[in-house]
Formats: sequence, C-alpha cells, structure tokens
Amino acid sequence: TQREDQVLIEKGEGVNNILVQLGRDTAIIEAHKQMLKQQEDKVAQLQQAVPQLELQRKKYENDSKNIKMTVKDTLVHLSMASLTELRSINKPDSNVEDIIVAVIMLLKSPMADLTWNKGGKRLLAGIDR
Repeated sequence: TQREDQVLIEKGEGVNNILVQLGRDTAIIEAHKQMLKQQEDKVAQLQQAVPQLELQRKKYENDSKNIKMTVKDTLVHLSMASLTELRSINKPDSNVEDIIVAVIMLLKSPMADLTWNKGGKRLLAGIDR
C-alpha cells in the first residue's frame, strides 16, 4: 500500500541520516585518535629527555653552589679598606658594576635590586657582617 511505501521511504531516510552522522562521527574520532597519537609521541620524547635534563640541572646547580662559595670566600678576603673604598664610590665604572651585579645575583637573587645605589650598596653594607 501507499502508506507502507511512505513509511519505508521515511525509515530509509532515517537510516541514511544515521549512516551520514555515523560517518561524520567516525571521521571526528579518527582525527582525535591522530591528535592523541601525536601528543603521546611528544610525551614520549619529553620523557626520554627528562633524565638528561635532570643531569644538566644537577650539574648547573653544583656549579652554581661552587661559584657562590668561591664568591663568598673571595668577599671574606676583602680588606676593610677595600670595602670602605667600594662603599664610597658614587658611580663605579662598568666593570666594577657588572661584578657587583653578578655577586648580587649569586648571593641574593636575580630578582633583587641590581642597581648600584640600592642593590650594590646594600650588598656591600652587609658583607662584613
């Protein structure tokens, strides 16, 4: 009958719509799988790099500690006359200022005030303590 044919046509269209949506969903899933695979590959590369980076970090940390100790030892051996002379300088030449900045960064923090008038004089004020 005509009514049965109409129902079959509608059901066929419904099945076609479902198949089209299934195809779209499958394509999206495949794209997500590919992105996931790329991310997993990146994670694997990073995991391989971590041990070497950790060794480098430890080496740099040890080097930094050694440099700090050397700087502290050197500063301890400055005479009071040298400290007084350094403190009295209004504007040191660039080489002296660079050394003071490096010492501030090593002994205090790279985020500390690195200017001569504040950071440098503050550092020199506390060296003999």
